[in-house]
Amino acid sequence: MRPANSADRALLHDHVTLGLAELVSGRGGLNYASDLAGFLGTNVDALESAIVESVIGHGLVTDGGFGVATNGLALIYVHPNFRRQRIGTSIYAALQEQGPIELWAKPGDRTAKSFAESLGLKARLLVMSAEQDPNDEE
Repeated sequence: MRPANSADRALLHDHVTLGLAELVSGRGGLNYASDLAGFLGTNVDALESAIVESVIGHGLVTDGGFGVATNGLALIYVHPNFRRQRIGTSIYAALQEQGPIELWAKPGDRTAKSFAESLGLKARLLVMSAEQDPNDEE
C-alpha cells in the first residue's frame, strides 16, 4: 500500500470502474452513486474521474484496491480477486490515522456491512426515503 500518485491513474481507473459497477447495481445503488457524487461536488457522469482524482490527491492505492477519506467519509474498494486478505482493513487503519472516518453501505449490501462490523463499526443512522429510481432493483 502506498500513497496514490499520477502514475497510478490507469490502475485506479480500472478499480474505480469495477467498483462503480458494483456500487450502482442492486437496491439503492443509483441513489447511493448520486449521494456520493454530491458529496464529492460532482455529478454522476463525472463520478469516476472525481474519485480517481480524489484518490491521487489524498488516498492510498495497492494492486488490490484503493482508499480515500474526504471530509470524514471513507471510500474503500478492494478488487474481488483480492478480498478476504485484510487489504480493506489495512486501508481503513491507514485512513483512520488521518482522523475519524465513517463508512456508508447501501441497503442490502451485506458484504459492506459485514466489513464495517468486522472493523468494530456500528450502524448509527438509517436514512429512509420515498424516492427510488424505478430502474433500481429491489
